[in-house]
Order: sequence, then structure tokens, then C-alpha cells
Amino acid sequence: MIRTVHALSRSPGLRAAAPLSRALSSGKTLDVRSPSTGELLQTVPSVTAAGARDAVRAAAAAQSAMAAMLPAEREAALLRLAAALEARSEELALTMAREAGKPLREARGEVAYSLGFFRWFAGEARRSYGRTIPTTHVDRRLWTIRQPVGLCALISPWNFPLAMLARKLAPAIAAGCASVMKPAEDTPLTALILAEEAARCGIPPDAASLLVCSRDDVAEVGEVLATDPAVKKLSFTGSTAVGKQLASWASGTVKRVSLELGGNAPAVVFRDADIGKAAAAIVASRFRNSGQTCVCTNRVLVDASVAGQLTDAMAELIDGLVIGDAADERTDVGPLVNERAAASAASFQQQALDAGARPVVGGRGRVSAAGGVRRVGDAPTAEFDPDDGTTFFEPVLLVGASPGMRCVAEESFAPILPVTTFDVEAEAVELANHASAGLAAYAFTRDLGRALRMSEALEFGMVGVNEAVISTEVAPFGGIKESGTGREGAAEGIDEYTEVKYVAVGGV
Repeated sequence: MIRTVHALSRSPGLRAAAPLSRALSSGKTLDVRSPSTGELLQTVPSVTAAGARDAVRAAAAAQSAMAAMLPAEREAALLRLAAALEARSEELALTMAREAGKPLREARGEVAYSLGFFRWFAGEARRSYGRTIPTTHVDRRLWTIRQPVGLCALISPWNFPLAMLARKLAPAIAAGCASVMKPAEDTPLTALILAEEAARCGIPPDAASLLVCSRDDVAEVGEVLATDPAVKKLSFTGSTAVGKQLASWASGTVKRVSLELGGNAPAVVFRDADIGKAAAAIVASRFRNSGQTCVCTNRVLVDASVAGQLTDAMAELIDGLVIGDAADERTDVGPLVNERAAASAASFQQQALDAGARPVVGGRGRVSAAGGVRRVGDAPTAEFDPDDGTTFFEPVLLVGASPGMRCVAEESFAPILPVTTFDVEAEAVELANHASAGLAAYAFTRDLGRALRMSEALEFGMVGVNEAVISTEVAPFGGIKESGTGREGAAEGIDEYTEVKYVAVGGV
């Protein structure tokens, strides 16, 4: 069961966090509602810019103690944190399902995925090596060391409310950096559990504090985190427009910046692909979290000679997807996160239909889940009520899509899957790369040479060949072009939180 705000505010871990005490004294609060039911889940304290500045000062004061922790101590703290979160895994998954609308089975998977980052970076805490450099003079010795970059501001999105903070907080702790975390306004409850356990894991007080703020204050709080000179690194996952604004603010103090921004992932299916496996992989990728993931397939490019086969295979799978309350075990597709997301999805779909795309399955747009769970292929048992506070949007497969349609040219962040055809490999590459985003791309082929060519030709930071769910803590995650800069996870992940210092000793 989700805890009440009173229980959370009395928690020893949360009471230790400066921003929450500041928020309580400010008198502002934030209502968190379920997109599945419209019900009020919880009311939590909300900070203003003044609270953010207090949090930064407190965390900056904790930085020296954080940096002084031995690597083995940081490792132990991360392992304790992982164990504590694992003990609350079902609570975390249910909280996520209720506040984010993420289907419960997916939410459980996110918890497991998140734990992997804490355990991976526990090991990396011992492996942040410097190097010895061959000398240029007989009386000199040269080497490098890695040191913590300093206080970090970690800003995460609502679509992965635990995993995106885990990918940032874990390497920060491993490197010896204090952090101020800011979750999305729609999904603070999962982050509150993380903050509670982080405060108990053995790191210094205020070294991992949490800011929850309302949409009214988010711009000012973000500006504080991006401009305060005490903050040495900013890590942000979210929209491209907000990422650009934060980067602009951060440039004033020349902070280290990591950005994981929007995507527009193509899935390119060639005539020699295993069509059944490609269809299953694409449907699983596209409709994860109701299409609200930055690396999910946003558009399908398929060889015209097998387009009918692929479309039929995907339509059959989509027809069987179950729509319903995210907290229901049976649900495959939950609601969109909020009313703005639902309105945006409707706009994307209508523009495509007006431009000539045709729905093969789905396509009803905003729908009601009042009658309980149902398959996409079944008619709703209740009429959509725009005042019921829910944000369900029916998955749709669109054929006849063209590059000029918004659902092809832009990231829709909705359960909309447009299909475009091509004739030759070069055309497929050109269509795939025709995007300002460059986060992830997928290719399906049984031709080894083509697989190698596509992995090199696709202008994206990550490429999956015959796979469309590729994220893991042991591999670097990140994009190119307007999808951002920097990498999270793997050995590269801890490097983002350290500075390399060169040391030269003469007179040896």
C-alpha cells in the first residue's frame, strides 16, 4: 500500500533530507493522482526555488565527507541500498503502477532493472582507475588520478521513475559525489521511497537529498539546479526542449552536463528477416509503458515485398493486447501519464489519419476502462467520459504512413505505430536517419553482412539487431545528434561523475 504523506514525512530517512523539511515549512503541496482511476493517491510537500537553494547548500556541505568515503565504503553503501530496495520491490512496483500508469508486470521489471545499476556501480566504485604515463624526462614521474566531479543535480522523468534515478544516483555514489535529486512532478512517490532508503544506506547526511516540486515551480527549481555554482554536474533525462534550456543555463558556470533526451527509433525490417520474431519484438518494444519510452520503436520501415506479412503479424499481436488499470496483473497497456499526454496522442493520430494513414487495428483514440480490462480487438464496454480523470488511449497500427506525418517525423510518446515501406537498403538507411534525434534504432535481418552494414550506417547511439529491448546496466546507454550527450551505465557511466587529474612529479 502507498504510504501517506504523514508517514513519509515522519520517516527518519526523509526527515534527514533538507529539501523536505524546507518544503513542509513553505506550505506548498503537490497532489499525486492515478492516471488509471483519477483518484488522489497522496499529497506531498512541494519545494520552491528557495527550498532548492537550501538543498544545494546542504548537499554541497556534505560533498567533502562523501568524497572521503573509501571505495569499499561506497560499494557497501550501494549494496545496502540495493538490498533495502529489493525488500520493498513489490511496494515500489505497485507505487509505480499507481502513479505512473505503468503496467504492474512492467513495473516489477523496472525495479529489477534498477537494482542492477546499484549492484553494478557498487563494483565500479573499486574500479575507477588512474594510469601511469611513460615519462618524458628521466627525473619526472607522470600519472593520472580520478576524483569526484563534485555535487550533482539529477533530474529524472516520469516514465521510468526509479530506473532513471538509479542510473544517475548509483554512479554518483560510486564516484564519491553528493547529489540533489529531482523527480518528475507526476511521479514523486517512487522517488520518495528511494530517497528514504538512500538516507539510511551509510552515506553522509544530505548527500542524497530529494526535491519534489509542482509544475508551477519546476522551471525556477530547474534553473537553480542548473545555475548554482555549487552544482558541478547536471544530469537530465527528459524532453529535448527542456534539455536544451538546462544546458543553456548550465553553460553559465561551465558545468559538466549529461543529457538523455528524446528519441525517434526506427525499426527497419528487411525481406530476409524472421517476420514473426520481428513483429513480436516490435510490438513488445512499441507498446511498453503505452508507448511512453524514449527507446521504444516509434516507426516501422519495412521492405515493401513483406509489408503485408509484417503488418498482419503485428496486427494479430496488437489485437490481443489487454488495456486496463495499470495495477491489474492482466494489463499490457495502461493509461498515458496525464491529460496533456492523452491530448497529444490524439493530435498525433488525427494528423496521420487526415494525411491518409489507415488504421489496421485499434484507432478509437481516447477510451474508457470503466468496464474493466479488455483486449484491443474487443469493443469498449463503457463510453469515454472526458471528466473521469483517466487517460487511456487505444493502441493503433497505421499503414500508409509517410515521412511527413508527425507520428513518423517526431517522437509521439503514445501507443501509435506507423508503418512505411521501402524498396532498397539505401532507401531504408536514408529514411531511418532522417531525424534530428539519434538515440536508438533497430534492424531485423538474417543477412550477416547487412546486419554489420546497418549497425554502422544507422546514425544512432544504440543499435539493436534482431532485438528491440536492449537496455542493460552493463552497456553504455545514450544518444547522438539532438538525443543528448554522455553515457549512462557500464564502465562509461562512472566516468561521467569523475574528473581526470594529471600529476607530474619532478626532481625524482
